[in-house]
Amino acid sequence: VLDVLELCVCVLSEKENELLPMAHRCWPPLLQRLTADEPLAVLRAFRVLCTLGETCGDFLRRRVSKEVLPKLSSSLLRQAPTSAKAGPVYTHTLNYKLQLAVLQGLGSLCQRLSLGDAELDAVCEACLPYLSCRQPIRLQEAAI
Repeated sequence: VLDVLELCVCVLSEKENELLPMAHRCWPPLLQRLTADEPLAVLRAFRVLCTLGETCGDFLRRRVSKEVLPKLSSSLLRQAPTSAKAGPVYTHTLNYKLQLAVLQGLGSLCQRLSLGDAELDAVCEACLPYLSCRQPIRLQEAAI
Protein backbone atom coordinates (compact mmCIF):
# COMPACT_ATOMS: atom_id res chain seq x y z
CA VAL A 1 0.00 0.00 0.00
CA LEU A 2 2.84 2.37 0.82
CA ASP A 3 4.43 1.66 -2.57
CA VAL A 4 1.14 2.52 -4.31
CA LEU A 5 0.79 5.66 -2.23
CA GLU A 6 4.29 6.77 -3.18
CA LEU A 7 3.52 6.21 -6.87
CA CYS A 8 0.27 8.18 -6.53
CA VAL A 9 2.17 11.09 -5.01
CA CYS A 10 4.62 11.03 -7.94
CA VAL A 11 1.81 10.89 -10.51
CA LEU A 12 -0.21 13.65 -8.84
CA SER A 13 2.78 15.90 -8.11
CA GLU A 14 1.75 18.30 -10.91
CA LYS A 15 -1.91 18.39 -9.81
CA GLU A 16 -1.91 20.07 -6.43
CA ASN A 17 -5.72 20.26 -6.27
CA GLU A 18 -5.90 16.46 -6.18
CA LEU A 19 -2.66 15.79 -4.30
CA LEU A 20 -3.26 17.89 -1.18
CA PRO A 21 -6.69 16.39 -0.34
CA MET A 22 -5.24 12.91 -0.90
CA ALA A 23 -2.30 13.73 1.38
CA HIS A 24 -4.71 15.02 4.03
CA ARG A 25 -6.80 11.81 3.91
CA CYS A 26 -3.73 9.56 3.94
CA TRP A 27 -1.95 11.39 6.76
CA PRO A 28 -3.44 9.47 9.77
CA PRO A 29 -2.54 5.99 8.44
CA LEU A 30 0.85 7.24 7.21
CA LEU A 31 1.55 8.72 10.64
CA GLN A 32 0.58 5.42 12.24
CA ARG A 33 3.09 3.59 10.01
CA LEU A 34 5.79 6.20 10.74
CA THR A 35 5.42 5.72 14.47
CA ALA A 36 4.92 1.93 14.43
CA ASP A 37 7.49 -0.34 15.99
CA GLU A 38 7.94 -2.48 12.88
CA PRO A 39 11.13 -1.20 11.16
CA LEU A 40 10.13 -2.31 7.65
CA ALA A 41 6.86 -0.38 7.78
CA VAL A 42 8.59 2.69 9.23
CA LEU A 43 11.24 2.50 6.51
CA ARG A 44 8.68 2.47 3.68
CA ALA A 45 6.54 5.13 5.36
CA PHE A 46 9.58 7.39 5.72
CA ARG A 47 10.29 7.07 2.00
CA VAL A 48 6.68 8.06 1.26
CA LEU A 49 7.05 11.01 3.63
CA CYS A 50 10.20 12.16 1.80
CA THR A 51 8.35 11.93 -1.52
CA LEU A 52 5.44 13.90 -0.07
CA GLY A 53 7.90 16.46 1.28
CA GLU A 54 9.27 17.01 -2.22
CA THR A 55 5.85 17.77 -3.66
CA CYS A 56 3.82 19.43 -0.91
CA GLY A 57 6.31 20.74 1.62
CA ASP A 58 4.38 23.73 3.00
CA PHE A 59 1.33 21.55 3.54
CA LEU A 60 3.33 19.11 5.69
CA ARG A 61 5.58 21.48 7.64
CA ARG A 62 3.54 21.75 10.83
CA ARG A 63 2.44 18.12 10.80
CA VAL A 64 5.97 16.82 10.40
CA SER A 65 7.47 19.14 13.00
CA LYS A 66 4.81 18.31 15.61
CA GLU A 67 4.01 14.67 14.94
CA VAL A 68 6.91 13.01 13.11
CA LEU A 69 10.22 14.65 14.03
CA PRO A 70 9.94 14.03 17.78
CA LYS A 71 9.27 10.32 17.17
CA LEU A 72 12.06 9.93 14.61
CA SER A 73 14.52 11.86 16.77
CA SER A 74 13.77 9.78 19.86
CA SER A 75 14.01 6.59 17.81
CA LEU A 76 17.44 7.60 16.49
CA LEU A 77 18.63 8.48 19.99
CA ARG A 78 17.33 5.18 21.35
CA GLN A 79 19.05 3.11 18.64
CA ALA A 80 22.42 4.91 18.69
CA PRO A 81 23.91 2.93 21.62
CA THR A 82 22.91 -0.36 20.00
CA SER A 83 24.53 0.44 16.67
CA ALA A 84 27.66 1.77 18.41
CA LYS A 85 28.20 -1.57 20.18
CA ALA A 86 27.14 -3.82 17.30
CA GLY A 87 29.47 -5.79 15.08
CA PRO A 88 29.63 -6.00 11.30
CA VAL A 89 26.54 -8.24 11.10
CA TYR A 90 24.41 -5.31 12.33
CA THR A 91 24.64 -3.68 8.90
CA HIS A 92 22.36 -6.41 7.54
CA THR A 93 19.51 -5.75 9.97
CA LEU A 94 16.32 -3.79 9.38
CA ASN A 95 17.12 -1.48 12.29
CA TYR A 96 20.38 -0.48 10.60
CA LYS A 97 18.63 0.10 7.27
CA LEU A 98 16.02 2.23 9.00
CA GLN A 99 18.67 4.28 10.82
CA LEU A 100 20.56 4.78 7.57
CA ALA A 101 17.46 5.81 5.60
CA VAL A 102 16.32 8.26 8.27
CA LEU A 103 19.78 9.78 8.65
CA GLN A 104 20.16 10.11 4.88
CA GLY A 105 16.70 11.59 4.29
CA LEU A 106 16.19 13.74 7.34
CA GLY A 107 18.40 16.64 6.23
CA SER A 108 16.81 17.08 2.83
CA LEU A 109 13.33 16.66 4.32
CA CYS A 110 14.02 19.40 6.86
CA GLN A 111 15.39 21.62 4.10
CA ARG A 112 12.38 21.08 1.81
CA LEU A 113 9.97 21.80 4.65
CA SER A 114 11.92 24.92 5.73
CA LEU A 115 11.76 23.90 9.37
CA GLY A 116 12.60 26.34 12.15
CA ASP A 117 15.56 26.46 14.49
CA ALA A 118 13.92 24.47 17.28
CA GLU A 119 13.13 21.55 14.97
CA LEU A 120 16.58 21.66 13.41
CA ASP A 121 18.19 21.65 16.85
CA ALA A 122 16.27 18.49 17.75
CA VAL A 123 17.37 16.83 14.50
CA CYS A 124 21.00 17.83 15.06
CA GLU A 125 20.86 16.49 18.61
CA ALA A 126 19.50 13.16 17.34
CA CYS A 127 22.25 12.92 14.70
CA LEU A 128 25.10 13.87 17.03
CA PRO A 129 25.66 10.36 18.55
CA TYR A 130 26.11 8.98 15.04
CA LEU A 131 29.26 11.06 14.53
CA SER A 132 31.10 8.78 16.97
CA CYS A 133 33.92 6.66 15.55
CA ARG A 134 32.23 3.64 17.18
CA GLN A 135 29.25 3.89 14.82
CA PRO A 136 29.28 2.06 11.47
CA ILE A 137 30.94 4.24 8.84
CA ARG A 138 27.84 4.62 6.66
CA LEU A 139 25.81 5.88 9.63
CA GLN A 140 28.58 8.40 10.37
CA GLU A 141 28.54 9.61 6.77
CA ALA A 142 24.74 9.84 6.73
CA ALA A 143 24.73 11.82 9.97
CA ILE A 144 27.06 14.39 8.43
